[in-house]
Amino acid sequence: MNNKLLLTIFVSSTSLVLADILTPIDINSLEISFLFLSASLISGIVYIGSAVFKWRKSDSLTAIVLIAGLLSLPGIVFVWDGGWKTQSIEYQHRHLSNRVIEFQMMNPGAGSYRRRFVDKIKLVPGISWLREVDANKIDTANWSKVDIDVNDLGLKYP
Repeated sequence: MNNKLLLTIFVSSTSLVLADILTPIDINSLEISFLFLSASLISGIVYIGSAVFKWRKSDSLTAIVLIAGLLSLPGIVFVWDGGWKTQSIEYQHRHLSNRVIEFQMMNPGAGSYRRRFVDKIKLVPGISWLREVDANKIDTANWSKVDIDVNDLGLKYP
């Protein structure tokens, strides 16, 4: 595989993974996050193997298959359904259609739930800018109450 292409894939996927971890940028899906992490690891290892150890194409292909296989094991063993899920869209910004305040919940396990309200700006499909907000301090001059039920966790309400 072309070393420039590998380096480009590595830099771009690693940048997105780090942005997701270190900044308010949020990749909305654990599957997409896992895909970027896998691309980062595979391209990084194959690039180092090609550039430093002078791997042939067959060596690179073997490494890709082995790494992809090892990375898919956690997906088989664990349920990748953690993370924050939108339960409802509470407010819509009056002037920016891509900006909402959402009520989100996370099930970290054992039937307990964490809750938060976030100001969410959709940047591109699947990637948003999030900032946690206090639901009691929302300026209704800029926000319209919408109460849209989403229920991403699939909870049954009485």
